[in-house]
Amino acid sequence: MSLEQRQRRLLNAGTVLLGILLAVAATGALISVGRTNRVGSPANGVRGSLGAPMLISTLEQGAINCPYGASFSPDGTHVMILGTQGTCAPTTAALTLTPHIAAIYDTRSGVMTLYTHLEKLLDIDTSLPLDQQPIRAEHYFSLGWSPDGDNLAIVFTAFDSADTLTPDHEVDAGLILLDAEHGSGRVLRGDSGFFTLPGSSANGFPIWSTATPPTEVPAVAPDPGLAYAWSAHGTPYPIVRVHGSLRQLPITAGPRYPVGNPDGNSTFTIWQPGVVIGSSRSASAGIFTTVFPSWSPDGKYVTLINVGAQLPLAQPIAAQNPSAVSDVNALDYPTPATLPLVPARDAALAAVQRRAGPAGWALVAWNPAGTLLASINCHASGDELLEIRATDSAIIQGSATLPLGAGDTGCRNLSSGASAYPAQPMMVLWSPSGNQVMVCDQKAGTLTLWRVSQSAA
Repeated sequence: MSLEQRQRRLLNAGTVLLGILLAVAATGALISVGRTNRVGSPANGVRGSLGAPMLISTLEQGAINCPYGASFSPDGTHVMILGTQGTCAPTTAALTLTPHIAAIYDTRSGVMTLYTHLEKLLDIDTSLPLDQQPIRAEHYFSLGWSPDGDNLAIVFTAFDSADTLTPDHEVDAGLILLDAEHGSGRVLRGDSGFFTLPGSSANGFPIWSTATPPTEVPAVAPDPGLAYAWSAHGTPYPIVRVHGSLRQLPITAGPRYPVGNPDGNSTFTIWQPGVVIGSSRSASAGIFTTVFPSWSPDGKYVTLINVGAQLPLAQPIAAQNPSAVSDVNALDYPTPATLPLVPARDAALAAVQRRAGPAGWALVAWNPAGTLLASINCHASGDELLEIRATDSAIIQGSATLPLGAGDTGCRNLSSGASAYPAQPMMVLWSPSGNQVMVCDQKAGTLTLWRVSQSAA
């Protein structure tokens, strides 16, 4: 073999080796990028049916503080939140003219896909000095996505005072219909429902019409029930009525029936993301309560529904797990005026009651099929867990330690966020398909999504 042939062969071999090294490096880079938004592993507190979590920081993507009102798109590929560029204060407090943001993130990559200043949609100039502002405080709450996934509904209330939020100081209110793709908005003036409080003598939350021009639909408080549907006239009504108490749940609201998706499906039960409260509030029963948005299937109407139920007493597990129950006072949380007494929906709900104890509370959320219950015990001593239970057996299918930072009390200070529009410091949601569960942590400015093994359901 000639010298020239040997040199050519060495050159070709070097080129192949360089290609292999570049391919390996590229693969490592892709793995690194794929894990940029991920935290945790089976070794650091994730087990069972939950995969490694994906962490979305709203602070890093958009400098958005205090994310709240989180909701999945109908196809589960995106999640939206509201937040502020100011300090993280309760959203029901006087928020002076700090820009408020509606943002959308891709649930597969964690990347932000929409960023909209809500004040700009209302023609509010937040750059003016406060003493020149006709509007000095705003309040926003998301009603989630329309059934077709094209729009987001956001109710707003504006005040001419930053300190006194009363009807006398309300200067503007209504509904923003936000285009989920382009960020443009259509504003419908009317009652925002800001002063509708659970448990009050009010007639219920407004029903907002998205038609053009909008039609007036009076506020309504649906009769007590366990399952609901929308009428042809644009009002929700109970299809399983409850007056007094029940010893047995009907099939259509029991453990073998899907809880349903209120964002477009024709029927749904009361077992939506909510709060379980211990028996200290009542001598005879615990409480399940929830406030959730609901759209009519045709997308023409949207409202908030506030319902709940009294649950049978459950013996706490404090004797086996002293940290499960604290000695502080029971939660003072707004509840509906009417709470029928019914059995717990399933064994998993009863288990969450026992873990919370008589003075505790927990966040709960069922997957749409009603086969799994996600919960966070909010009265623990800083060791909050996301737990996934099979509803028929209450067996824990998976769990994950919540990465709470210094000063982050998770959902233990839930009462500070209770209002007509609950902007809870922490919330738990399932994706519409039930393949992901999400925790929105307002204090940390994070959305954490876990993929849930379908075999667990």
